[in-house]
Amino acid sequence: MKRMILILFSVFLFLGTAFSQTKTLDRQYTPIVLSDLEAPIAGSERAVWSAWVYDQSTSSWKSVPFQIDDIKSNGGYEHTVASINPIIGAEDELVFMPGDLGDKAPASEWLVDADPETDTRLELEFTDPLDASKQGWVYLYKNVVEIALHNGYFDYTPPPNPSVSAADTVFSRYYKLAHQNNGFFNYLTFDNNSDLDLLDRLKMRFDATSTLIPTDIKINENSITPKTDTAEGSPVSAFPGEVRLFRDIRDKFKVDLSVLSLDLDLDPKLQYFPYSIQGEVDLNIGGAFLGQVRVNFIRLSLDMSPNASRMTYYSNKNRNGFAIDGEPDTPEAIVDEPFALNWMMATGEKGTVILMLQMPEVERGNTTLFYYDDKNGGSKDGSDDTGDQKSYGDMGMWSKTTSDGLKISQVFFRYSLYFINQDMRQHAAELGDLLTEQHLNPLTLSVAEQEYVSTNIADNTIQPLDFELNAAYPNPYQVGNGNVTFSFQNINLQKNVQLSIYNILGQKVMQFNNISLIPESSQALSWDGKGLNGQPVSQGIYFYRVTGTNQQLSGKLLIMN
Repeated sequence: MKRMILILFSVFLFLGTAFSQTKTLDRQYTPIVLSDLEAPIAGSERAVWSAWVYDQSTSSWKSVPFQIDDIKSNGGYEHTVASINPIIGAEDELVFMPGDLGDKAPASEWLVDADPETDTRLELEFTDPLDASKQGWVYLYKNVVEIALHNGYFDYTPPPNPSVSAADTVFSRYYKLAHQNNGFFNYLTFDNNSDLDLLDRLKMRFDATSTLIPTDIKINENSITPKTDTAEGSPVSAFPGEVRLFRDIRDKFKVDLSVLSLDLDLDPKLQYFPYSIQGEVDLNIGGAFLGQVRVNFIRLSLDMSPNASRMTYYSNKNRNGFAIDGEPDTPEAIVDEPFALNWMMATGEKGTVILMLQMPEVERGNTTLFYYDDKNGGSKDGSDDTGDQKSYGDMGMWSKTTSDGLKISQVFFRYSLYFINQDMRQHAAELGDLLTEQHLNPLTLSVAEQEYVSTNIADNTIQPLDFELNAAYPNPYQVGNGNVTFSFQNINLQKNVQLSIYNILGQKVMQFNNISLIPESSQALSWDGKGLNGQPVSQGIYFYRVTGTNQQLSGKLLIMN
């Protein structure tokens, strides 16, 4: 990730003469993930920030989705609610989508609802390193949440039997992806109401022969099974986010060597973004084991379903395309950089699927593109056919031995899959190249801390404060584990104060009326996580707003079940 560079200004004078710029950044599909955070983001409370963009043409603001993910000391993501640090760490990650960025705000433009007691904002200026003239902006404010101005990108349906299955479904605004029992995806549609499934499955192959015992070792995606004896009680759990959704999958696979059987854990590390997913298949097979076997080949590929017929296959070495029709073809297989990031694509009127794949480095073998299009089934590498027993545009990469077995230190496949609901045949090669370049060249960032000067904001009369609202605690909150506390620092007498809680769709789930605040005192209100219907609310992001005579103060709350 690119390092976040914070350019700190102790005082930002509002002279009303700042030159505003319109957004020129045209990236859309590749997410923005920022790490190496510095103050004032690092060290601040996780729940207080909200993201806003400015529209120069209307001189208006709107809130946009973003999230800050907690990184553990071992480098993994913290998904245990009780363990999430409420304070942002330097190692945490800040996530946006480039399509949500806006224009540069002039010095005289400030969000009307900004809390004057926390009167700084952060201006995040993004620049495309591939073309420095392309820029976009987003502004982070503290303690400001405008209800129902934006929705998150995801919805989620858990597996019907979560104790034994990982067959859940992820709904993005742009695609629907369903999964089989072991948690790997096997269903894709671009229309959430359609039955037009474009995928068969993701296929994985490891083929070896033991040099100690004459035993064949054949591992494929059917070798992977969900772990049902986990401390979490389920082989899969989803962690919600506005821009990135995590699915923590607990799988295993078995390696048999006649007299020896190994049960190995497998974590596909799947992350879901609005247009894409990222994952890694690491077979967790150590060098000692690999030294005792002759590895014949390894492969990762994405097999489309018969519904992909009449789409077209492209790759960085097959730029004119081959029809996906279930009839065998012989496209170019040799790539210039076999261990770099290579792309392949299936596109047509039904939409576009792009696989970007990095293979592990090997010796004593060739790493090439893999492509197999045969409605009669079978497999190009001689392995067992899996899935629907047909191959339509099965695309990926494989490494096969040329002598005494592949020399390899680790068996892993790192990949990204993009799902775009458009026909890209006119620009397939350009799109594949562009996404690769954007993957390898993330946006650069500079950040300015800017102070608010109330006298330079026209027509914004600041009312005397009647109360202050502290951040909800605990945040994140787990339903059934005590209550959420909302506390107030009261300045003046207030009657008929309201506390309203909304889900991310802007629907009110709970309201407390007729709250009276005693002057010069502290008070607290508790909520048990149940909605107006008396049932616990579902997990996700919620907004709360307290409304008094002269004030409206808001905050954000993450709820887990």
